Amino acid sequence: MHSYRGYSEPDLVTNRSSLLLHGGSAADRRAWALEAQQSFSAEGELVEVTAPDQLGPALALTRGVVFAPDVVALGLEAQGQIIRCLQQQEERPKLVLGLQRRPADARDAGGLRDDLLYRLQNAQVDLGVEDVQQKIRARRQKRAPSGSAKKPAAKAARKRSPPAAKSSKKKRR
Repeated sequence: MHSYRGYSEPDLVTNRSSLLLHGGSAADRRAWALEAQQSFSAEGELVEVTAPDQLGPALALTRGVVFAPDVVALGLEAQGQIIRCLQQQEERPKLVLGLQRRPADARDAGGLRDDLLYRLQNAQVDLGVEDVQQKIRARRQKRAPSGSAKKPAAKAARKRSPPAAKSSKKKRR
């Protein structure tokens, strides 16, 4: 089983390509979208779309990352909006479209538009495949040391200088 189609999973995290993200849990898909957003952090926060009425304003953005945890739950009409965005908007956000099941199964069940699946055929990541999970874990471990080194330093700084509010309360008593 292939873990991705077309672009490699690491490339899809950092490039502007919109994609279908399936497999794994909803939390796994959201974590992946947040990781992709870090590549575009100067462009704003992750925009999460869980209802069709949220989609229009999100697609009007020219930058950033828009994440739909379950594109099937948005409905076929909303998927049509996504297709128009992908086809017509030169400047658009990166779209990370989650699915709870495999894309072909969602299409066959009538929940995923065939033209959306076709449009994103070379940009799919299956988070349920072990080699993808290993790549993601390795990438996150590489990032962790820089963030974890800051926490002990901040904690040590707090220990050296107690907050003024606490010391003034002790003097009042």
